[in-house]
Amino acid sequence: MHGANQINQLLAAITRLYVEAGYIASRPYLASTPAAGHSLDILVEEGYVEAIELADQSLPVSLRGAFPGMLGKPLYLRDLEQGLDQLNRLRSLDLTADIAPGSQPGASRIILRSRSSAARWGLGLGVDNLGSAGTGRDRQSINLNLDSPLQINDALNLNYSDTLNHGPRYSRSSSLFYSVPYGYWTYSLFASHAEYRAPLKLPRTTLYNSGRTDMVSGRADRVLWRDQSHQLSANLQLAYKDVDSYLQKAHLQIQSPTLTVAEAGLNLFWLDSAVWNLDVNYAQGLTWFGADRDSQQVQRNLPQAQFRKYRAGLSQWRNGQLGTQRWQWQSQLSAQYSPDPLPAIEQLLGTDDSAVRGYRINSASGAIGAVWRNTLRLPLDNDLPVKITPRLGLDNGWIKAEHGARSRQLSGASLGLNLSWKKLQVDLDYQRSLNTPEGFRTEPEVWLARFSLQI
Repeated sequence: MHGANQINQLLAAITRLYVEAGYIASRPYLASTPAAGHSLDILVEEGYVEAIELADQSLPVSLRGAFPGMLGKPLYLRDLEQGLDQLNRLRSLDLTADIAPGSQPGASRIILRSRSSAARWGLGLGVDNLGSAGTGRDRQSINLNLDSPLQINDALNLNYSDTLNHGPRYSRSSSLFYSVPYGYWTYSLFASHAEYRAPLKLPRTTLYNSGRTDMVSGRADRVLWRDQSHQLSANLQLAYKDVDSYLQKAHLQIQSPTLTVAEAGLNLFWLDSAVWNLDVNYAQGLTWFGADRDSQQVQRNLPQAQFRKYRAGLSQWRNGQLGTQRWQWQSQLSAQYSPDPLPAIEQLLGTDDSAVRGYRINSASGAIGAVWRNTLRLPLDNDLPVKITPRLGLDNGWIKAEHGARSRQLSGASLGLNLSWKKLQVDLDYQRSLNTPEGFRTEPEVWLARFSLQI
């Protein structure tokens, strides 16, 4: 009896090792009845995936693209999790997997079931006053999302925004983002066009700055390793950027770079008491596709087209409760370094609603810098149909135009309120700069408002 218990413990230990390694359908067993004085022969039935099925056959997804190479192979939990992640990245899907016995010994069937469903398309409308003073504060936007338009688990996102005023000043932009996953890979394409016109008031006349920016990029992401609470991925990107700037009809050559940029990066996502995300990235300007060449520059110390740039970002999202009050804490740190003078489009922006809050009439950007944003949200429990979430924000920044230049210290605070009712959201924000760097004008108080409707 004692020997039987030891054998059972051994089989359980082997099972545990396989499960911890991700092979959850594996089963060790004895090849023959053990006899005294003989060796103990243990075989492991690793099992195999016989079929992957949708409980709802009408879903427009590709199981082959989500779970490539799984059929006929041992059931590996990480492959299953990756495929589910790729499917559930679509806003209309919320799938879970059931594992059922197959028709043969050791075989498993994976059945995907919907916990909830939504429309494959989504339309968003928005109005805000986040625009610049030069081109117009008030803006309108529209975005369209399509899930799996080609039924290969792909996603398409279209965006358009424009200033509400249609006078001599304006700012408008449009963009397209398309992505398609395949197993541990995700391929994406991004394209955008932006144009603006802003007055430059002089004592006796008014001139106009204008310009446009066109961008297109292709990117590949690959999950390198994952377990129950970690995911490590790598990415490669190639981008083409063409900028044209004008003062009246005069073309401003230095402010009009044409760039080709290659980037490589790593991303680590992990869960413990908080949700963490770490990004590191290296970018290199190239001479491909008609990009500007530094060797043809007449002057020194001009922005470099064949630049080198290093970036890193660390963010966390933490939830908790103090008494009966729930709270959410979000902190983001972004840093950039380049030994080269950078074109404006490649610089780190320190003064913006997405950077250090509270600066609207002054701007600071540079080749070197860091921005640290912190936001505390306090969702209120109430019996009203409207969800009410106040928030507090505190940001800091440090920006240098280029290597060897003087730095600027930035800090700002914000007090905001988000109101959500069904598909309508109203977001209000009061922002205030906490210091005025040398060369800056005194910032007034900033009131921002956003109204959005999801259809």
